[in-house]
Amino acid sequence: KQWRPPSADGRELDQFDTDAATYLLGMEEGRVVTSARLIPTSEPHMVSEVFPHMCERTGVPRRPDWAEWTRTFVVPDKRATGLRGTLTQLCCA
Repeated sequence: KQWRPPSADGRELDQFDTDAATYLLGMEEGRVVTSARLIPTSEPHMVSEVFPHMCERTGVPRRPDWAEWTRTFVVPDKRATGLRGTLTQLCCA
């Protein structure tokens, strides 16, 4: 979404792209078509640091066995809705 300028190697990174992050990549014929970032909620993450007001009723989750799921994308030519859509497949995986 180009919230930040690309890094020198062309990737778009933010302060939560750390060693604690796990990235899921959806591949088709050697091409990345979808991706998501998972960060344990025991670490600083986008919700805890940028959007804590979204959790005002119950507080920000803080558990090592729960992950915050952010920075999801699907390439434009793979954006479809329904059960066979690429994003649905990523969610199910």
